[in-house]
Amino acid sequence: MPGSGGALTPGRVVLVVRPDRCVRAAARDAHRHLVQRALQGGGLGPVERAREELLRRFLETADFRQIRAEHARLLEGRQELRVVLEARGRRAVCRPAAFSRLPGEAPA
Repeated sequence: MPGSGGALTPGRVVLVVRPDRCVRAAARDAHRHLVQRALQGGGLGPVERAREELLRRFLETADFRQIRAEHARLLEGRQELRVVLEARGRRAVCRPAAFSRLPGEAPA
């Protein structure tokens, strides 16, 4: 999935957030990529179907105002921030990845 840095487990998706590209846009792009692939006849395997469902659920239920505020603070001085989408009941939640410093990035 381009630009997603996607994990390969069904219950989790990793997205890359940049100062000029919010988590909503990254999730939308990742979801669009999966839907286009399915529509072009490539179909989706079980892991990809689960990821599509997680992304769709996130886009439908997330509080993007709160997420933007938190990620703007976390992005200060960084070029990118990796965030993890995970299923929690009927919702999908977003949290910064435990390894938020990218390889080669100096400590803040």
